[in-house]
Amino acid sequence: MTKLDLSKLGFTENETAVYVSLFDLGKARAGQIIDLTSLHRNIVYTALDGLVERRLVTKTLVKGVAEFVANDPSHLVEEVEEKKVAAQHIAQLLKERQKEAPREITVYEGLDGLRKDRDKTLQYEKGDTLYVFGVSQGATQPEVERYWRRFHRKRAAKGINLKMLFEQDVDPEPVQWRNTLPNTEARYLPFQSATPFTVSAIGDRFSIYLFQGEPVVFTIKSSEIVEAFSGFFNYFWDHKVVALEGDAGFDNAFGDILKELGEGDELLVMGLFDVDDAFAKALGAFHKRRADKGIKTRFLLNSHARDVGDMLSKIDYTEVRYMQKSMETPAVFLMYGEKTIISLPNQRTFFRIENAEAAQAYVSYFNS
Repeated sequence: MTKLDLSKLGFTENETAVYVSLFDLGKARAGQIIDLTSLHRNIVYTALDGLVERRLVTKTLVKGVAEFVANDPSHLVEEVEEKKVAAQHIAQLLKERQKEAPREITVYEGLDGLRKDRDKTLQYEKGDTLYVFGVSQGATQPEVERYWRRFHRKRAAKGINLKMLFEQDVDPEPVQWRNTLPNTEARYLPFQSATPFTVSAIGDRFSIYLFQGEPVVFTIKSSEIVEAFSGFFNYFWDHKVVALEGDAGFDNAFGDILKELGEGDELLVMGLFDVDDAFAKALGAFHKRRADKGIKTRFLLNSHARDVGDMLSKIDYTEVRYMQKSMETPAVFLMYGEKTIISLPNQRTFFRIENAEAAQAYVSYFNS
């Protein structure tokens, strides 16, 4: 009888021995229990006090001497039921507190850590959207980019959408490659700035990536943060005027033309004037690539821009005309699809406007 294992019911080994002895003895004094169990008297009294407190044993005084008797064993079941009800109540309170508790934060280090973090986004469902903001040149270094491409093929195949905003100085090739994938849209940020980190968000997963040296990733699990971030992201995503600067701005602006137009499409250019040698060289290289794609271009140049006009007229799919001497433009206007670029070549500043009505107005002006 004393070999019963009551530990799962919250009994210590000593309490088990004392409790079971009462079923052997019936009503008994502490001394009788000590004799039967061979336990130290202090241990027996401590165990009896605990059993009385749990209402498993009843204590009575007979002529000033304490006697103990085990209650109906069904009290064990009642005790468990009471604990179950209490546990359910406490669990509910803890769930409510969990919503207010600090967010789960995980830190990943190195390229392996980066892979572990990003691969977890593949657990999300078809139709979910991964937002990535502020992708820098460091985030597209060759070793990292090889992993990104494997990841994005898997993501696209699973039907998880991607919206990605790159810094303006990132080479166009990684941006263009991503746009060849299904369920994928990649653009440049509408402003010239070096972001100190890259941010991604999907579902309840918000990650911050640092690419100075070995990659480091901080991930927070919070659907509230992701929801707030998606609103912030879409503000820049929906921005219809993009300001671009420098050589990277040129690559971005003119690279978008090659991305948007294909064989048989037409680019209109109005107001081109004499430009510095470096810009003329970059312009010539762009238009050769444009012609290789079979994209037609009609130019209306300022009347004095003969050197530029002679260079361009030698390129296939190109028609050059000149405006009247009385018409001089301080900027160059490029119209393609539903977009317009206003170019200040010698300042290396370019404004891209994504608005169909504005583009059509410029086209009408060009044609007139």
